[in-house]
Amino acid sequence: MRILIVDDEPLALSALKKALSGRHDIDEIAPAKDAVEALEKLRQAQYDIMLLDINMPELSGLEMVDYLQKRNQPLPSIVFVTA
Repeated sequence: MRILIVDDEPLALSALKKALSGRHDIDEIAPAKDAVEALEKLRQAQYDIMLLDINMPELSGLEMVDYLQKRNQPLPSIVFVTA
């Protein structure tokens, strides 16, 4: 499994990455500090799951999903996370 974690809070990003790091069924955990960086990572690679913060500056998690749906491309499974 390939997982993309998108969160603008460094502590939350680190905690999610740490919580998943012990799993043996995960091949990659890619962090993104905001939606803009996440969109670039999604252009470069495919992910099975995206852990997505709802409240972020510039582009919220909900706005990011709306943008991705309009592009009519396959989306990873999305789990919304928030503090």
